[in-house]
Amino acid sequence: MKSHKLIFAVARDEKEVRFLAKKKWVAEKLHVYGAEIINHIDGYKVFLKKS
Repeated sequence: MKSHKLIFAVARDEKEVRFLAKKKWVAEKLHVYGAEIINHIDGYKVFLKKS
Protein backbone atom coordinates (compact mmCIF):
# COMPACT_ATOMS: atom_id res chain seq x y z
CA MET A 1 0.00 0.00 0.00
CA LYS A 2 1.31 3.41 -0.93
CA SER A 3 1.23 6.18 1.65
CA HIS A 4 1.66 9.91 1.14
CA LYS A 5 2.71 12.40 3.76
CA LEU A 6 3.51 16.08 3.76
CA ILE A 7 6.70 16.95 5.57
CA PHE A 8 7.55 20.55 6.34
CA ALA A 9 11.14 21.72 6.61
CA VAL A 10 12.99 25.02 6.70
CA ALA A 11 16.18 24.98 4.66
CA ARG A 12 18.52 27.07 2.54
CA ASP A 13 17.90 25.13 -0.67
CA GLU A 14 16.05 22.17 -2.19
CA LYS A 15 18.94 19.77 -1.58
CA GLU A 16 18.82 20.53 2.16
CA VAL A 17 15.00 20.18 2.18
CA ARG A 18 15.26 16.70 0.69
CA PHE A 19 17.92 15.72 3.26
CA LEU A 20 15.79 16.99 6.17
CA ALA A 21 12.64 15.31 4.86
CA LYS A 22 14.43 11.97 4.65
CA LYS A 23 15.64 12.40 8.25
CA LYS A 24 12.08 13.07 9.45
CA TRP A 25 10.48 10.14 7.59
CA VAL A 26 10.79 6.78 9.35
CA ALA A 27 10.38 4.19 6.61
CA GLU A 28 12.49 1.92 4.49
CA LYS A 29 11.87 3.69 1.22
CA LEU A 30 11.22 7.35 0.53
CA HIS A 31 11.12 9.48 -2.55
CA VAL A 32 10.44 13.20 -2.60
CA TYR A 33 8.07 14.33 -5.33
CA GLY A 34 8.97 17.98 -4.97
CA ALA A 35 9.66 20.93 -2.75
CA GLU A 36 7.96 24.30 -2.65
CA ILE A 37 9.48 27.64 -1.69
CA ILE A 38 6.91 29.70 0.17
CA ASN A 39 7.51 33.45 0.34
CA HIS A 40 3.95 34.80 0.23
CA ILE A 41 0.56 33.46 1.34
CA ASP A 42 -2.75 35.25 0.63
CA GLY A 43 -1.07 38.62 0.17
CA TYR A 44 1.20 38.25 3.22
CA LYS A 45 4.99 37.94 3.10
CA VAL A 46 6.28 35.01 5.14
CA PHE A 47 9.04 35.56 7.71
CA LEU A 48 10.48 32.90 9.98
CA LYS A 49 11.82 33.66 13.43
CA LYS A 50 13.65 30.96 15.36
CA SER A 51 12.03 30.33 18.71
